[in-house]
Amino acid sequence: MGDLINNRVDLAVDKMEPELLAAPGRSRAEGALRTLFSYCGRPLDREFERDESRYFVPFATGTRRSQRTFKYTPTTTTSPKGVCIWTVDVVHTNDGLRVASVKAGRRVSTEPFTAASPPASDPDAVIAIVNAYHRKSITADSAAKVLVDQIGAGRSVSVQLDTALEAALKREMDRRRSQ
Repeated sequence: MGDLINNRVDLAVDKMEPELLAAPGRSRAEGALRTLFSYCGRPLDREFERDESRYFVPFATGTRRSQRTFKYTPTTTTSPKGVCIWTVDVVHTNDGLRVASVKAGRRVSTEPFTAASPPASDPDAVIAIVNAYHRKSITADSAAKVLVDQIGAGRSVSVQLDTALEAALKREMDRRRSQ
């Protein structure tokens, strides 16, 4: 996702699984990624939604490879956060992890979706969100939305915040007060 955010489609293609890239070729693969930009806009952040694991059968030979699917709902150049879903399928190869496919689609509903929001009754929600933020799985703005939800539900949020997360919390609280 980082290469797509930085508009470096060439570097994103470098991370693709070579056997899967061979059929369409490099220039067609780059063109296909740019087509996703025209459909959903270029992603501007890495709003992580979820990941899934499964086995993937990529070839007629029946070779099975373990696959991990990462789903993102970033802000894009044409859509607000949560409207477009970017799916990146990654497979294990002899050379490490490689991208098997990248897809983009729009949600049926245009209501923003906060995948990271745990239920207010979850006693570990605050710690889980702060840990996800520190691992850079979610942005400060996403973490702030969930933390403000937790505060609104009566949960205590007594954790040490870095400057970026503290600023995001203040922005989110100000935004909600003005609604």
